[in-house]
Amino acid sequence: MSVTTEPRAGAQLAAARLRGAQPDELLDLADAAIERADAAGDALSLELIAAELDSAAAAHPAAGDGLRIAADRARAAALPLAPSPPTVVPQPVDRAAAEKDRAASWGHRLAAWLIDWCILLGAGLLVAGQLGGSAGAVFWTFGSFAYFAYLNARGGTLGKLLLRIAVVDPTTGTPIGIGRGAARELVRLCLTVLTLGIGLILDGLRPLWNENHQTWHDVAVKSLVVRKR
Repeated sequence: MSVTTEPRAGAQLAAARLRGAQPDELLDLADAAIERADAAGDALSLELIAAELDSAAAAHPAAGDGLRIAADRARAAALPLAPSPPTVVPQPVDRAAAEKDRAASWGHRLAAWLIDWCILLGAGLLVAGQLGGSAGAVFWTFGSFAYFAYLNARGGTLGKLLLRIAVVDPTTGTPIGIGRGAARELVRLCLTVLTLGIGLILDGLRPLWNENHQTWHDVAVKSLVVRKR
């Protein structure tokens, strides 16, 4: 194989140069060595020959042009023979899997929910004081629904903002939008009303045993609560 035989051509060229061979003799040796290495497909030997010819050109300035031309010929012959780097095929990013790896814990979700309800209860007291009894209760109910629907549609409520968690579409990592935000809260409201509150409790506990920490109202609209980057 060329790996074992052709480096001898480069060694012979180096030996000839060291013993004071004339440029013409070096060129003859180089021509023969280049032909053999090129025929054998030995890029390494061609590179060694080119290096020896460069050294010879420095040692023989008068014949430097011819030696450098021969060196360039050896390098040009080596280029097509050099192994090309392996082609790296980019792997598609599984965005849904990446987002699920960032799913917020049940503890963070609970803490955010408690913060939100503290805010809403405080607002409810103000509304009740201004509107009174039933009118205040109706206004506060619709206001609470709008609070969760609108803010979660845009990424997260004030409680989520403080806890650095957000509601996203798991396939895109972007906010779910007002339509899905409203549907998400409607599912939670139905679970509360139709089961006299039991469904709301079970819905809130579901992230404890769900691998993606999703509630039923998350599953219904394909949303995911994640930790912010």
